Amino acid sequence: MSESELCWYLGFRTKLDPTKEQAEYFSRASGTARLVFNWGLGQWIKQYEEYKNGLRSGECQMIFRRNCS
Repeated sequence: MSESELCWYLGFRTKLDPTKEQAEYFSRASGTARLVFNWGLGQWIKQYEEYKNGLRSGECQMIFRRNCS
């Protein structure tokens, strides 16, 4: 085997065994994170499309502030 074919993978695998309350919390926390990420991604895409269509940065910020208030 040559050096280019030799590959090492190092890592750890951990299994969680949460209680019912902990599992519910993990579910809520991951749902909240997903919601916030998707909202932010939607805002970014919207602003990028506006930029591509010729709106200036100040106009994008005014629209963003108006929609987030």
